[in-house]
Amino acid sequence: MLRRRRPTIAAVYNLPDDGEAATREDIAEYNAIGEAARRAGYDVRAVNISNRLDRLERALRHPRPDAVLNLVESFSGDARLEFAVASLYELHGIAYTGSPPSALMTCQRKGFTKHLMRSAGIVSPRYRILFEPELPVRHGLRYPVIVKPAREDGSLGVDEGSVVRRHRDALERVRKLFREYRPPILVEEYIEGRELHVAILGNRRRRVLPLLEYDFARLAEGRAHIMTHEAKWNPSKRRGPRQVCPAPLAPEIAHRVHEAALAVYELTGCRDYARLDTRIAPDGQVYVIEANPNPDLSEGDAYLLCAAVGGLSFSDVIGKIVGFALQRRDR
Repeated sequence: MLRRRRPTIAAVYNLPDDGEAATREDIAEYNAIGEAARRAGYDVRAVNISNRLDRLERALRHPRPDAVLNLVESFSGDARLEFAVASLYELHGIAYTGSPPSALMTCQRKGFTKHLMRSAGIVSPRYRILFEPELPVRHGLRYPVIVKPAREDGSLGVDEGSVVRRHRDALERVRKLFREYRPPILVEEYIEGRELHVAILGNRRRRVLPLLEYDFARLAEGRAHIMTHEAKWNPSKRRGPRQVCPAPLAPEIAHRVHEAALAVYELTGCRDYARLDTRIAPDGQVYVIEANPNPDLSEGDAYLLCAAVGGLSFSDVIGKIVGFALQRRDR
């Protein structure tokens, strides 16, 4: 009896190796994802493309994998090129995990995503997109507002000064971000209330995993209730916001959060897995802030925490995501 061949998977990630060496923690995280895929029954080859197109091309040809576990979030330090890597998989005709180029490009443009949501009747905060470092006094938004880069990921550019309550401070913040980041800059109404992250898994049969809430009750008085870049990526300095999963919500409110998140998942073309950031205002209104296709899959991160509470192990999640890609290959 012939033994069935295990599907071969190229786990492709991108860490620089030229003077800006990847930390052991970074490498360990990607190795852990590859090991989770092996436990799920796949023959995995980890490939660090190190911002080199020739390495990426070799990973897709020699030998050609059955599918790519796509862990690339940027190229040459530019998150806007994430879609281009997925486009290369498309050109090679190789199945890959996660969202297609169109969804990656749409969600990278936060202003465009908000326009799509509001056009479809999905409630999202009012906003302005700025291409010049100026903000008129009469800008049509209600204070407080939050000011952040419009095309960065992972809360980059978001810190404790991002929420402002008067024009002078908003203009100062806008000019600061123009100096530090590429335009455009997003200014949107800040929604006071509860912050919920919604993890979604699947395609035709989409599963909303247990909701995660960031509890800001322990923050010092006067601090904005937001997840800053530092709080999100430097756990040793995560003072205050606490992850609560499952979030304690009335069933009716949880249902409305699910419905809004699923609508945006479909509207933006997300695939396989994504995380939607939402807020619930004191009056109960659900706001979708943004969509995050291909969220971080590091063990213990928010997405995997939601999965664990929902009864899925690390290898379960990685195995399902790879399985979605293999299903597309076999059609």
